[in-house]
Amino acid sequence: MAEKQSHVEIKASVAETLKRVDRLVKSGELEQALREIEYAKTLDPRNMYVHAYEDRIKLLEHDRERNRQQEESRKRTEEETEQKRKEELAKQAEEARKRLKQERHRRLEIDAKSEESRKSREHVQALQEYNRELLEAWEDGAVTPEEEKDLLMHRTTWNISPEEHFTLQAGARRECYKNAFRKLWSSGSLTPESAATLAELRRRFAISAEEYEIIESELLQELRAPRSSIAKLAIIDDDTKLLESLRMTLEEEGFEVRGFDTSDAAYKYLRDHRVDLILSDINLETSTMGGFAFYQKVRELSHLNRIPFLFLSGLTDEAIICAGKELGVDDYVTKPFDLDTLIAIMKGKLRRYKTLSKIHHN
Repeated sequence: MAEKQSHVEIKASVAETLKRVDRLVKSGELEQALREIEYAKTLDPRNMYVHAYEDRIKLLEHDRERNRQQEESRKRTEEETEQKRKEELAKQAEEARKRLKQERHRRLEIDAKSEESRKSREHVQALQEYNRELLEAWEDGAVTPEEEKDLLMHRTTWNISPEEHFTLQAGARRECYKNAFRKLWSSGSLTPESAATLAELRRRFAISAEEYEIIESELLQELRAPRSSIAKLAIIDDDTKLLESLRMTLEEEGFEVRGFDTSDAAYKYLRDHRVDLILSDINLETSTMGGFAFYQKVRELSHLNRIPFLFLSGLTDEAIICAGKELGVDDYVTKPFDLDTLIAIMKGKLRRYKTLSKIHHN
């Protein structure tokens, strides 16, 4: 009877222990629950409920451990991902800083080159302007003290170096000497045998012996060459400085040029002479014929009614331009103009006129 009560007590004690185990499992206290199971096993080692609880607890522990490991793995993955993201952001930020630095450097270089280019263009313009001043100063021979004073002022203002001055001056001397030589030759007052006249001319333009041997040889070949292929031009403009500048420039290009400051003088010459192209200003204030009237009178001359006729003017009124083109003028060039462009237009008109003349003749 005592053993039977002991067995009943053990079962009651095990049942009570399993109740505690169940509460511990529900609260997640698995380790404590296992300790209670071990205690229950000492009371009743063969109790199937005890072993079932033990298996269940161990399975729960296994799941917990697996979940813990998965959570740790997930956290490590998130941490690694976050670290990589931060590293990538840092890399992108560094690359952006480098690009910004490079862009700033590039812009500084562009600005520096642009400034250098601007200064270079300005200096080229200054050299061109200074060369024109030199040509004016040397046009009639040696430079006067007043002209030298002006040239020195320009050199200082435009930052012309001594080397640039000497190079440009040498070119201006030679060019003005050539023009003076051509004028004397054309007037008939100069021949290759005019030694005294040539010597005086060389002295006026400070031409050295080495220079004149080369220059005069070239000039004599040029002036003795057949003139049939040289285009003859008539230029009419009441701006005498522009007229002379154009004449010199076009002669340098190989044209034979006659300049007139009035349309009246030009028409008087053209009635008896043939030219290949006429370049005339429209607004001829000192003439009895304006540009349009002069054009119409020229077209009445049978030997000039087909040649290219170009208007040159500062006028930009579209109605005036259209009026000129309606009359049949070949082209219209406004001031200020680019000399290279003007020369290209004239050469193009002359080539076209030559081609049309051949077709007409055939």
